[in-house]
Amino acid sequence: MTTWPVDTKTRGRFRLHNIFLFMPLIGDTAKQTFDWKHILSVLKQLG
Repeated sequence: MTTWPVDTKTRGRFRLHNIFLFMPLIGDTAKQTFDWKHILSVLKQLG
């Protein structure tokens, strides 16, 4: 099977776009894992 040479800049774009595809999954996981209300209340007390 032949492969096409892909420019480094183009590979970087693919990598960046693939990261953006996983952002909703990462966000949902973080939302379920962390207790954001507690973290925000602690930050408010510090500030």
